[in-house]
Amino acid sequence: MKDPRFNIDKKLYDIKPPQNNRPKSDFLARPASFPSAEKTKITFAKSSVSQRDVDYDFSSLKSKKQQKQKPDITSKKQEPDSKNIVYKKKPKIRKSFLIKNIVFSALVVILFFAVLYFAFFFGSKNVKELVLQNSIDAYKSVKEAQERMLDFDFEGAGFAFSEAYQKFSYAQKMANNMGASLIDAFSWIPFLESISSKVNMLDVAVNLSYVGKIVSEAADPIIKMSAEDIFKVSSDKNDVYVSDNSFGNALQNAYFKLNLAKNYIDKAESDLKKINPYDFDQDVSEQIFNLKKDFPKIKKNIEKVSEYLEFSLWFLGQENPRHFLVVAQNTAEARATGGFIGSYGAIETEFGYIKDIFMDNVYNLDGQLYYKVVPPYPIQKISTAWSLHDSNWFLDFPTSAKKMMFFYEKAGAPTPDGIIAINEKFIERLLEITGPIELPEYGVVLTKDDFYDIVQFQVEENYDKEENKPKKILNDIVPVILSKLSGISNDDLLSLLYLVADEFKNKNIMFYANHPKYQDIILKNGWGGEILKNNDADYLAVVASNINGYKTDRVTKRSMTKVSEIQKDGSIINTLNITIKNEGKNSPYDWQNQVNSSYLRIYVPFGSELIEASGFTKEKYEAPIDYKKAGFVQDEDVKNSINSAIFRQDFGIDEFSESSKTVFAGWVYTSPGEKTEITLKYKLPFSLDTTKKGDDIDFVFEKQPGQDLYVDFKVKLPDSWSFIYSLPEGSWGEYSGYLKSDMILSVGINF
Repeated sequence: MKDPRFNIDKKLYDIKPPQNNRPKSDFLARPASFPSAEKTKITFAKSSVSQRDVDYDFSSLKSKKQQKQKPDITSKKQEPDSKNIVYKKKPKIRKSFLIKNIVFSALVVILFFAVLYFAFFFGSKNVKELVLQNSIDAYKSVKEAQERMLDFDFEGAGFAFSEAYQKFSYAQKMANNMGASLIDAFSWIPFLESISSKVNMLDVAVNLSYVGKIVSEAADPIIKMSAEDIFKVSSDKNDVYVSDNSFGNALQNAYFKLNLAKNYIDKAESDLKKINPYDFDQDVSEQIFNLKKDFPKIKKNIEKVSEYLEFSLWFLGQENPRHFLVVAQNTAEARATGGFIGSYGAIETEFGYIKDIFMDNVYNLDGQLYYKVVPPYPIQKISTAWSLHDSNWFLDFPTSAKKMMFFYEKAGAPTPDGIIAINEKFIERLLEITGPIELPEYGVVLTKDDFYDIVQFQVEENYDKEENKPKKILNDIVPVILSKLSGISNDDLLSLLYLVADEFKNKNIMFYANHPKYQDIILKNGWGGEILKNNDADYLAVVASNINGYKTDRVTKRSMTKVSEIQKDGSIINTLNITIKNEGKNSPYDWQNQVNSSYLRIYVPFGSELIEASGFTKEKYEAPIDYKKAGFVQDEDVKNSINSAIFRQDFGIDEFSESSKTVFAGWVYTSPGEKTEITLKYKLPFSLDTTKKGDDIDFVFEKQPGQDLYVDFKVKLPDSWSFIYSLPEGSWGEYSGYLKSDMILSVGINF
């Protein structure tokens, strides 16, 4: 169908001849019989002011006209119609006129761009070098700013970004003065292609500088915030005064600005793809290659900071009030996620402030619990019912956190937005920042070296027996610590950020969010204590749970030797030797001079086959009551793991599955001044592929939160086999040292 916008018939047939002496046929015949222009670009008139260029195929039109003129063989012979004579006449083509116009136009275009080209590269050589040098220097400033941001040096990052913006803007201005935008429009011309790369490079640079400017503007109000603005607790619990320059508002402003910066990041990425690094000198080309390599990291960093800000706004209740359950775990009484939950508390946030915070004895809350749940069977030795203080049974913190939240709600507390687990080791490190804390009411001064012993003494013995609030000191410590933190310097505030990041890594702080989006952020950043998946790796976690063993784990030392012996058929047999030494015999505190009673769990790859085990104490399980008759309910996670354990009578241990791992577990008792030796030997459920020339394997060690474990590890190969590579470099399948955080070792093996 003919497009009505292009009035082709009118243009071809209804053109009025000009008023001169040229024969009429010359003007009418030319469009229908151009012998050398079967396709010619014609500009058709449109109703609007603008014109549109389209390609039209004249050969098809000529064919249609010839068909139209074909005589009808069924009719009588007719004389030629005078109107058709013009189409049969062969026109006179003025080749010289056409060639002159084409040559003249081409010369004008070539001359124009040649002048522009030489002006850019020769006439303004110094300017050109200045443009490129400014771009390179500015890029280096952007890179420096990124590195400073990752080091939490916001002030230095802001300065570097500002410097980059000035250099980039100057470079772009000079480029535009030399006709850069015009050159870019005609970059399809071969000899201008390299110039187009340079223009695109400047576009990338300027867009990155906009990113830098926006980020520096976003960071500026945060940099100017004092520790008092961050750690201030509202004096009025019912009405929080919110100023325009509050910490929450500063974070929100930064979050909006970073989202704007993402647009410029996308533009820079698009322009970067158009650049050919080989269009530049070698030194510049190298910088562009580096930029292309680093760009995904730059983009990821911006997105990561934006994600942190969004999470912080949610936590601080900028839009809606938040309520978080806090559990204080005592590592001296080891449990799977760190230690026994002796105290709990809550943090209330709103409008970017901490509105309220308190701590209390966990038994005050558990006393309100009337919901009856069957506990994990080892817990039944000390408690008939399951409750909050024993809820952190699972090594996987998200699983334990859900149990904490369940019992918290069942005791009548509001549904929390999340759960924060801390232990005394984190508090001890906080005192490195705040310095000593004075508590005149108790007549003590707490330092990082004696914090635990003094507080434990107050809780165990030196409390008001009539008032009967042994954990009151913990509630009194919190506001003092916050007050000390609110007065620290900016340098100490930076040290605090590093400390918190390190304690998340060491699992002395763990976070759970009762919201899928923010829980994903927590897990992605390693803040959530999630058990490592790595189903195709040689996984190992040694987890002690103190059951009626007093507070002896701070004076109990654990070490482990693991040998992974790879057989000639590719199968792998692991041998573990675990030593537990109780050093509490001569402690000045009676609660440390006790037997360390522990239910020890060894998590290994699912499907591992136990070959040998020794050192465990055999115990027969008997339920304290008839749970079914008493109307207790079963927790599905407990029922499907520990409470469905198979007792291996031959070795005196339990075997069950949990968190997609096989678990070998049993009772271990270590008296003061003595040590216990545990041995396990087991075969992994997978093998190396010996049909190939080589294969690789990962060895994963997961740390139990709050507990120290010394590891001595070695991989043994068959004769004639050798290592191809190792990660970390130079480890070659060996490690000796304390397991401070989760660790992965990898080796490549040549058969």
